[in-house]
Amino acid sequence: MSRWAVLAAGLLAFATGCSTEHSLECTLVSDPPQSVLLADDLIEIPAGVAVAARIVAIEDDARRPDRVRLIPQRVGIIGVEEIVDGDREFTLWGMEPGRTEVDVFFDGEKVLELEAVVTDPRIGAP
Repeated sequence: MSRWAVLAAGLLAFATGCSTEHSLECTLVSDPPQSVLLADDLIEIPAGVAVAARIVAIEDDARRPDRVRLIPQRVGIIGVEEIVDGDREFTLWGMEPGRTEVDVFFDGEKVLELEAVVTDPRIGAP
């Protein structure tokens, strides 16, 4: 094997072994109805219901001071608004029954997508 092939294989192994793992720590701040679910990869909320949540950036199992931004991919399904700029607390509300993804940004860089499901409060399904 040539020196270049060995070098390329070593760089590839180094690059794949050093990938950064991103996640969220999500906590409901308000006292929502039981039909609200907030996890690090899923938001499920009935249409017409709003909750407050603290959402903290996690990178490689450590809390980050990064600013978190949440932007729904489909407007009109779920609403997301930061309560106080940079405080990591958000209001989430169900607008219309349906499904979408919410793009998650840490300091301006898209790092995750959350599944968002807004259910019909009359039947409990999107």
